[in-house]
Amino acid sequence: MWITRKLGYNRDDKRGTTFVSFIKPLQLLCQRFPLKTVLEFGPGYSTEILFQNSSATIISLETNLLWHLKYRKRFDSERVRVLFGWPGKDLVELGGEGPYSLIFIDAGDRVSIMKGVFNVVHPNGMVFLHDAHRAEYEPGIHLYPHRYFPERHSCILFKSKNLRDAVEKEIPPDYSCICRECSSADRTAYFSRLAGSAP
Repeated sequence: MWITRKLGYNRDDKRGTTFVSFIKPLQLLCQRFPLKTVLEFGPGYSTEILFQNSSATIISLETNLLWHLKYRKRFDSERVRVLFGWPGKDLVELGGEGPYSLIFIDAGDRVSIMKGVFNVVHPNGMVFLHDAHRAEYEPGIHLYPHRYFPERHSCILFKSKNLRDAVEKEIPPDYSCICRECSSADRTAYFSRLAGSAP
């Protein structure tokens, strides 16, 4: 896969990072829940997954000019637009694409973004937060019904509890992340307890 080759990611290498930890749940989400429009805060590996595993139109936002130019060149297509900067208050007007099927957050002030995008997520849409294990993101997460994927450092937020329940059934836990944190003895023991208590 392009993503794992580019990172030099190796399942036998215990020095992996959380940069690729979201791959599996995001792939499954794209494959099992049709997406029409995606708004992404922070282009990169997630953009590649979204492009390869869905037919969605993707708007990706970047505030670093060098990264913006790099990803705009890489992902330039009819389906992907990489824009420079964050939008103003009215996200719906951003390219006229909203409401969004999925909003992927992997950059910026994530709590503010989670609060700001609530009104532009489709009623049957989702917000995918990467690095969700960070305690400072809790205030934004608890604005929504949500499903943690602690083994993938991710959380999916919903407006619909029915959709949350469907995602929980369709995307099973996956404890194969080999980042430094997940490879630690404490984290391994934690996942063993989770796996043992699963219904």
